[in-house]
Amino acid sequence: MRILVDQNLPRSLQTQLAEFGHDCLHTSEVGLGMASDPEVFKCCEAEGRLLITGDKKLTKYLAESGGSAPSLVIVRGFSGSRNELLATLVSTLPLIESRIRDQGEAIFSVAVDRPTRGATSPPVEVLSRGG
Repeated sequence: MRILVDQNLPRSLQTQLAEFGHDCLHTSEVGLGMASDPEVFKCCEAEGRLLITGDKKLTKYLAESGGSAPSLVIVRGFSGSRNELLATLVSTLPLIESRIRDQGEAIFSVAVDRPTRGATSPPVEVLSRGG
């Protein structure tokens, strides 16, 4: 899967996801370390990348801009546990990839204590019982 890890997440996450076979970049390595949301979205759209971020405001920006791309994974509640974040993403990304392939661009929420959810528009669909 083609992924861009946002500037608010550690670069080590990009390295670890690449080790699991994903074509993964971090915003800091492609000149987007301090980029605006539109610039990050433009990069993801141009390269067909899923954006993994900790910034839930990006969903509001995407909705207000009228855009439907790129797909986003918003991670929440993983403040101290990078290993837990990696394990959750590695187990969830195949479901996310399948959902995008079958139904198009979407927004996903991945949290420590909640099921992974994905939506192109309401209603929200539960993809897995996470944790």
